[in-house]
Amino acid sequence: MTHHLETPVLRHASLKPAYSCITAIRTYFSSLRSPILDHELIIVGDRIFTDVVMANRIRMQCDRRKLKLLASSSASEDASIATEKESLLSDYSAGPLAIWTTGVWERESLFMRWMETRLVSAVERWSTPPQGEPLNVRRFIKVLPKPEPSKKPGVLEELISRLKGA
Repeated sequence: MTHHLETPVLRHASLKPAYSCITAIRTYFSSLRSPILDHELIIVGDRIFTDVVMANRIRMQCDRRKLKLLASSSASEDASIATEKESLLSDYSAGPLAIWTTGVWERESLFMRWMETRLVSAVERWSTPPQGEPLNVRRFIKVLPKPEPSKKPGVLEELISRLKGA
C-alpha cells in the first residue's frame, strides 16, 4: 500500500484509537529528519469510531500539553516572552486533520456504516459555518522553505556559460 500511495502507511501493533498507537505515530513522525508535528498530520480512515476518534484524541492531548505549558508560565515573565510563548503554542494546539472516506468500504457491518453516515450528517449540519462566512483553513496549510540554490553549476549550466562567454 505504501508504494501505491507514495507515502508512508504506518502499521501498528495496538488497536486504534489506543494511546499506545498514538505514541507510536508520534514517535515515528518526530524521528524523521524533518520532524512532522501533530498539527501537520492527516489521518485518513474509513471508521469514525477508530480513525477519527484517534485524530481527536491526539488533538485533545495537544490541548492538554498547551494548558500545562501555559500554566507553567510564571507571572514574573517579561511580556514579550509571554507573547512569544503564546504565538508558538497557537499552532501547537491544533491537532491532525481527520479525513473520513467511504471509498474503501466493503459489505460488512452495514448497520455500523449506516450509523456512522448518520452521525457525520448530523455533525455537518451542526458545524457548517453560516452562509457567506468563509471556512478558515489556515491551519491546514504549511509553508515550505524555499530550497537553497545550488552553489555548483551543473554540467549543462557550465557548458552554456562557456558558450555564452566565447
